[in-house]
Parts: sequence; C-alpha cells; structure tokens
Amino acid sequence: MAQIDEYNTVTVYVFPHTSVERLVTINLWLNLVIFIDDLYDRNINHIYSNETEKYQNILENTISIICDGYEPGTEHLFYPVAYELHRRFHEFAMPESIERFRVGTIKHLKSVTSGINDILDDNGVVSVAKYMQLREADSGIESVISMIEVALDILIPDEVLYHPQIQSLIQLVTRFFGFSNDLFSYEKEVLRLGSRFNLIPVLMEAEQLSFAEAVHEAIVLVNKEAVEFFEIESNLPVWQEPHFNEAARLYVSSLKDQIIATYHWQYSTNRYRSPNSPFPELRQML
Repeated sequence: MAQIDEYNTVTVYVFPHTSVERLVTINLWLNLVIFIDDLYDRNINHIYSNETEKYQNILENTISIICDGYEPGTEHLFYPVAYELHRRFHEFAMPESIERFRVGTIKHLKSVTSGINDILDDNGVVSVAKYMQLREADSGIESVISMIEVALDILIPDEVLYHPQIQSLIQLVTRFFGFSNDLFSYEKEVLRLGSRFNLIPVLMEAEQLSFAEAVHEAIVLVNKEAVEFFEIESNLPVWQEPHFNEAARLYVSSLKDQIIATYHWQYSTNRYRSPNSPFPELRQML
C-alpha cells in the first residue's frame, strides 16, 4: 500500500483557494478515500475479497456516520475518522452540501466493488462504453467535486448546478480524471497487480490495439475531454439573477482547478512513479 506522503498532497492541488481549516477537513476525507482504494483494491486479496455485502455495509456505515452521526454498534478502523469528519462537516458545510456529498459518495462507493465481469459484453469481451461509464463513478472524483461548496463556503443554486452545461462540465472533469489516472497508474494497476480494469488494456482487448496504439487513443481521448471542457467554460449561460452568475463563475473556476490539478498532482507524486513504468517521464522517483 502506498505511503501517505505519496497522496497527502492532493488536496492543496485540487482546492488552492480555501482556508487552512477547510483544507484540513477536505484532506482528511480525501486521505480516507485513497486509503480505502489502496487497502481494498479490487485487484488484490483482502479480508473482504469474497464478502462484497459486508464491505459495502462498512462503506455505507462510514457515509452515514459522516452525514448523520450514525452509530453502527460495531467497530471498524474507518469509523473514528468518519466521526471526526462528521464533526468537521457539520461545522463547515451546509445541510444541502452534505446531502450532495452523500449522493456523490454513495455512487462512488457502490462502484468500487465492481470488477471486470461488470464491463463484459454478451460475448465476454470488455466493452469500452461500459468501462467508461463505470469509471466515471469508480474514480471517486464526483465526491471530490461535491467538496467545492465546502471549500469555497458557498451553496450553488439548483438552477446553476443542474443546468445542462454545468452538468456537462462535471462529467468532463470525471472523465478527464478517470482516464488520465489510468495512464498514470498503469504500472501500479496493470503491470504490478495484473488488472484488466484500466482504459489501456480495455482498449487493447476491445479494439485489438497494441500497447502504443492504446496509449495514443487514451491520450487523444483525455485531450478531447479537456478541449471540450474549456469550450463549454468559455460559453457559460447567463442567468438573470446576478448571484447565480457569481455562483457559476466560482463553481466552474473550481472545476477548472481540478482539471489542472489532475495532471500536475499525478505528475508530481511518487504514487505513480516507478523504475518499471513504461513511460520514461515516470521512471525517476522524486
């Protein structure tokens, strides 16, 4: 499992415009998410490898503790952290923001136990479309996006948040993060753990591509998501209510921070570096 120093820096990249107190709170949450991802990776044997229902129950309890202060009557190493997050979230976050956090996080945690069988087509071949759809939830970035309101101490009006263009920007961020992460984490997930649940092997198998061809197609896809994001960002709708426009500006600016952070943090952490990486840029440890 990765050392905490290899992922403890992510929050400051994602939320560069927030207070120290809010940064610490969000950092605690993101550390827990990445810890869960590493400890209970679908590609390694862990104590819940064959107990999906039990594992899902632990994850659901964790979210209920954070959002509601729920007391599950059992113990787990996640729960003390969840109680501290409950205290902090209810100090900093509005009830509406906590509920949005719940929705996005449950969607993510329900996806983390999905595996290669969930993205196979009727012929038993991996489906690129199924993989992409699942990866949007599996990446966990939706939970990170839900922290924007906590970081900026704002509540985004429903009329802004659920506008089709804003929703498109959110989807583009999730796709950009998930698919670029597949490139950065290829050595860790595929070469080290033998996973097929990664965009590169999915493209290789589904489209009969070589490694180099699959990498090229993945990079083209990631770049396409970024270009589309900036095109939409430059043509945002205008609302009659001035505070709607200001909320949209702040929210989209934070989404852009996350697009930028996705590349710069992954490139600057040893989490995705290895002498065995197929990418020369990631072979030298920092």
